[in-house]
Amino acid sequence: MAYLVISRNFKPDFLDVPVFAIYSSYLNKVIFGITQTNFADEMAIILLLLGLALLAVSKQKIEKDHYMKMRVNALIWSVFLNTVLMVVAALTFFGMGYLIILIINTFSQLVIYLILFNILLVSDVIKRNRKEPSIY
Repeated sequence: MAYLVISRNFKPDFLDVPVFAIYSSYLNKVIFGITQTNFADEMAIILLLLGLALLAVSKQKIEKDHYMKMRVNALIWSVFLNTVLMVVAALTFFGMGYLIILIINTFSQLVIYLILFNILLVSDVIKRNRKEPSIY
C-alpha cells in the first residue's frame, strides 16, 4: 500500500474521512479540531512502520544464543550510521529536499537495522560453514 500511495498517488475516496488534528494547515488551518483528509498517506506510514517494527523484533526460525549480541551490535551501528547520514543530509539538503529526507528518516533507522542484522546473519552462516568440516 505504501508503494501505491507514494508512487501512484493512490487515494481511494472511501478513505476521505474527518480526523482529529492537533495541527493542520493543508487546506485550512486547524488547531485541536476536526478536519477532512484522505487517510491513505497516514495508513501507509502506519502500516509500513508496524511492518518494519515486526520484522525488527521477530525471532529467526532457529534462534541461536549469540543472535541477541548480533541484534544489539546491528542496533548500535544502525543508530550511528543513521546519525551520520542525517548530519550529511543537514549539510547538503535544504528546503523541501530536507523535509523529504526527514520523512525518509522515519523509516531509515529500522531499514538500516534490518540490513545490518541480515548482513551479520549471512556472515555468521558463512563463518560457521567454513569452520565445520563436511561429514560427506
